[in-house]
Amino acid sequence: MLQTWRKEIDDSLNRISGDIKSALSEVQLEMQSLRTEQANLKSGLASVTKDITELQSAAQFQSEEHGHIERKVRELEEFKKGVLGTANLVSTLEHKIDSLEQQAKQCNIEICNVPDKRNENLLSILDWLLTTQSRTKM
Repeated sequence: MLQTWRKEIDDSLNRISGDIKSALSEVQLEMQSLRTEQANLKSGLASVTKDITELQSAAQFQSEEHGHIERKVRELEEFKKGVLGTANLVSTLEHKIDSLEQQAKQCNIEICNVPDKRNENLLSILDWLLTTQSRTKM
């Protein structure tokens, strides 16, 4: 009876040992599967991290470009204001010149029947006219 009992215990221990080995083998396979999955997730995470870094870099570049464009627009608006101010000044000066030319023409004396010469001297013409007129009246 002791032998049977011992054999039953040995059989039970062998069965338990086989079950433990089988369970251990399954656990090891599951761990290997989890490690593979973890490695895949790690590489996927690295890819996502790289993409996020690239997106951040692109967003930073776009932000800098936007700031640069805003500065250019402000400069162009200031330049436009300056051009408009200059155009207004030119228009005002043109009106002043027209006014002064009209005013100067009002003070002109037109002498008829006297030939027009280049680079003529008004004083010499007046002197000539006065001397000619005074001779004819005498």
